[in-house]
Amino acid sequence: MAKKQKLKIRDRYINIIKRTNPWMVLRFLVITIACFPVWIWVVLFSYLHSLRWRQPKIGLDLMKRHSLAFSNLVKEGQPLPAPKVTVLSGGISNLSLLWEINDAQGNVHEYFVKVFLPLGTFWAWICPIVSPFPDVYAKLSHERMSMDVVLRTHLAEHGAHVARLVAFDPVKKVMVTEFLKGQMVDQLLGEVDKSGELSELAKTVVQQCGAGLAKAHQAGVCLVDAQPANCMWVPDQEKVYFLDLEFSSRWDHRVWDMGFFMCYMKARVPGPLGKTLRKLFLDSYEAENPVDWAGIAETDKLLKEYVPVFQCILALREFTAEELFEEFLT
Repeated sequence: MAKKQKLKIRDRYINIIKRTNPWMVLRFLVITIACFPVWIWVVLFSYLHSLRWRQPKIGLDLMKRHSLAFSNLVKEGQPLPAPKVTVLSGGISNLSLLWEINDAQGNVHEYFVKVFLPLGTFWAWICPIVSPFPDVYAKLSHERMSMDVVLRTHLAEHGAHVARLVAFDPVKKVMVTEFLKGQMVDQLLGEVDKSGELSELAKTVVQQCGAGLAKAHQAGVCLVDAQPANCMWVPDQEKVYFLDLEFSSRWDHRVWDMGFFMCYMKARVPGPLGKTLRKLFLDSYEAENPVDWAGIAETDKLLKEYVPVFQCILALREFTAEELFEEFLT
């Protein structure tokens, strides 16, 4: 990572910490020190695991084990082509990859690959301890992958917009889905905050987020990690897709989902514009499902002091896992 980029990450951390409740910073620091040996181990192991999955050969081996899922890429008697691997940004809990594969006719097929890392397990374990985040039932890598796969299939059957599942390997803890081309909702909100103007597109996207979350709840699924950074606007389809489902649950966390989503909106778009967007989100949800207004207010109050922490997480997601690993290790 370039020195300028390193400084960019560090400066953001420092500015965010300055705005965070000192007692909260102290609590995070104490827990970090207490868990330091585990933290170092999972960072190193996750980093090495990430480097391994950058190799096209490792991807090709997975495709061979699931050759029927990729049978459209070859003609009879021909071998599977190796993927071109690109690392995508998205934080450190998991490794996000783009596979680009040329079929026998010369057409390019793109797949999104999610490698579940030990750091995601550490994250699932530590979040409920340092914050009001609900207890995560599926913590281990294979458990989180299984939850994502099962509930992704369930939501798709009930008409929710989720990326189509292509293949999954419970041994290697890897999942492959279709690659959606669009813009993260969080990025769109960032543009609103930067421009100071509320576009019709932003209104439409936020309304679809509310309606989409209501549809997931109607299907009996709560996302738990419901936030704009886990949603993508796909212009070609004019739809919002929910991407990250590993923390999803059949427990009733509906109020948490709405409050958590809106708190991330507040972190990205503060002030009157953010208030308007949050109202659009809630009104769209309420058109599909009843809203527990008292519960929403209580969740908002509970999460208010965590807004700087959410801003820190959003800053992390702008970098690839390897960039952040290198930053932490140095």
